[in-house]
Amino acid sequence: FGPLLLKVLVGAMFGCHCCKDDTLKNEIIQNNNNEEEVDDAKDVADFKMLSPAAIKLVEDSQAADRVTAAAEAAAAAAADEAAALQSEWPSEPSMLLLEAIVRANKALEDKGILASEAVLTSAASTLMSMGQEAKDALSQLRASEVYQNVLKKAKLFEEQAKSPFDDVTGWDSTKPVEIDYESIGCKEWKDILGEGGNLARVFFKQSPCHLKVKVICQAPMLMSKTAEFTALMAYIGMWCELAHYKKWSPTAAYPPDLLEPATRDRLFYHTLDAPVPMVKLSDLQEVLQFFWDEEGIHMMTTQILDAQDPRFMTAKKPSGYGRDAAGGSWMRSVCFCQDNSMVIVYDLEKNIPPATPAWLIKLFLNMIIPSYIRNMFKSAFSDCLKEPYLSSYKTDALGLYAALQKVVGGGRICTERRLAQGMPIIRPAEHEGVKCLDGLRHLFEERKNSLPRLDARLSA
Repeated sequence: FGPLLLKVLVGAMFGCHCCKDDTLKNEIIQNNNNEEEVDDAKDVADFKMLSPAAIKLVEDSQAADRVTAAAEAAAAAAADEAAALQSEWPSEPSMLLLEAIVRANKALEDKGILASEAVLTSAASTLMSMGQEAKDALSQLRASEVYQNVLKKAKLFEEQAKSPFDDVTGWDSTKPVEIDYESIGCKEWKDILGEGGNLARVFFKQSPCHLKVKVICQAPMLMSKTAEFTALMAYIGMWCELAHYKKWSPTAAYPPDLLEPATRDRLFYHTLDAPVPMVKLSDLQEVLQFFWDEEGIHMMTTQILDAQDPRFMTAKKPSGYGRDAAGGSWMRSVCFCQDNSMVIVYDLEKNIPPATPAWLIKLFLNMIIPSYIRNMFKSAFSDCLKEPYLSSYKTDALGLYAALQKVVGGGRICTERRLAQGMPIIRPAEHEGVKCLDGLRHLFEERKNSLPRLDARLSA
């Protein structure tokens, strides 16, 4: 209530007791009285005599607690399930091999790439500990289809996970973009994110034929105290359910139609209906998602395949498609979940025509990025938290949103642990560049279930 109270005080100093200021002052007093009434009721453990306004405060708080408590419970259950998948291996190598392939495939289908990676790492480590008698079983495991598939994607994860931590010293930047969380519906955003927490900062770096863009921002995890679903679910749902449909992208100011169920990982053609220079109207994209429950981190990568890629050559092209794909382009979105907020780092790498003038790039980014970010957040945190999108979250045909719920819960649990270790809440607005993420860099460098690192040891 700081800004509101200041306004009342300034009006009093200058004798401006207009009707508007009196109403504002009465609202402040009434809200304070409601909160005091709730506190008094807590002391006597009696909520029966509360006024309707005070009861609503209690109900809103309880609704938010239910959402976050459910997320924490889901994360704890996921940790138990992961431990079960990685333990109690058969003592006979050939049986262990068969069991490992079955578990890894199931984890890949049900829980995603990183869960399957943990199973394979555990199985391979166990076979290593058995010595020479398990040598053949270990070789067969490494040659299996699921092992090679997960190994390839785990390498991609470790490679792409470096991007959020890129040092942006010396990069150009645009003016920070203000995200109007209050109009979206989150009136408490400043209490959650802190001063300047609603600003998205944009950095970019241009080389002769390549452009890198990085956006870092923070968002409340619940857009209202009565929200049924978290902002992470809406943000990822926007990309997974909506962004691959024709004639829509976050540059559009209107919400897209919900046409099909969501998919986790997929290969698809994306058609962009926007008069934007240097952006193909149609691209063949591969999207992969990584759910790191234990650390409350979600990463989604999108690669635009070039015309020489075998997947591009064999994919069925949409009618009217007559362009060669511009390969070598990537989009990444990494969400770091905390207690009641998440930090989003969005990266774009795009091939551009040779010798494109730097002034033109800067002009283009200053024109398009602000509307892109504002519309993206409006679509995610306003439109996608209403019907008909809510029905998709409730149905959750592929378990996508249950997986995201576990990531949110893991973020809350990790935040408590990090605070106990003296690590502060991540607030991008309080740091230069991406320095706010420095305390998390070691998580990716020291992953205990890293299959690429283990496989490199085996190869050596």
